[in-house]
Amino acid sequence: MRPSSFRIAALCSALLLSAAPASAQAYSDWFSGLKVAPPQGYAAAKIPPRGSYSVLVSVKRPEDRDTGCQVGFTKSDANKALTQAGVNLLMRQKEYHELARAILGVFFTPRATRTVQYGDVAGLEIVADIKQRPGIPARAAAVRASLVMLQTPKGRTAVV
Repeated sequence: MRPSSFRIAALCSALLLSAAPASAQAYSDWFSGLKVAPPQGYAAAKIPPRGSYSVLVSVKRPEDRDTGCQVGFTKSDANKALTQAGVNLLMRQKEYHELARAILGVFFTPRATRTVQYGDVAGLEIVADIKQRPGIPARAAAVRASLVMLQTPKGRTAVV
């Protein structure tokens, strides 16, 4: 049974820059400023970066084999001339939502999108189903994904 749209996001979205006290399971990257404070029972661990990510963190329960969340940061100069308020305006535009859906549509079937707010940073959440392809476990068809993208003048943080 699949959870309703956006319910999955509560867990993964809460991981970013949490105000919760630091614990042995938290992760902080000094260079990028990315901080991940997982909920009780989860552990955050840096994993080798891939793709465009300069920092990539896995967040999962000890017993999870092929599920959990990943939080990644990509440094980008695309928005460096903008204030955070200016970047937030871009994140709320319908055209940005459509572009993100089209790009993610290569690997996912988008089901719903919405603008989210995390502190003073606006972001985009896309709830999607994972498309079957080589290397993806068959049970992925039973999992609905929540992808949250937060843009700042420094770069993009993504939570999957």
